[in-house]
Amino acid sequence: MKILAVDLGETTGYCILQDYAMVEHGIFPMALLRVLLGEADLVIIERPAYIGAGARIQEEYSEAIGRYRQEYGDKKVKVVRPADWMPRFSHHPLPERGVLKTQHEKDAYRMAQWAHDKFVGA
Repeated sequence: MKILAVDLGETTGYCILQDYAMVEHGIFPMALLRVLLGEADLVIIERPAYIGAGARIQEEYSEAIGRYRQEYGDKKVKVVRPADWMPRFSHHPLPERGVLKTQHEKDAYRMAQWAHDKFVGA
């Protein structure tokens, strides 16, 4: 199963897993909203905490989630809260040191691992 995990933010991190193997990862600025195209069986998007965020930021997040739903379909897109995956996966082992350079990439990788366990089964 191919899973795309997206950590939305001013800098958005993403990770694509095929089964448990990392296929691709990276970051891009939220201002350059990019819907990662391609085949994915499941898309996991972290719903950002809006605490302290202005209306413009909240609107950008909602627009981004809407674009992913439009591209992949509602059934494939799951919006999760940090509290859904972080308690168990915040210390999940990462690939070798230095591969995932930003916290956004690390969070996306851990979300994808969590999603694989939750929705595909261990």
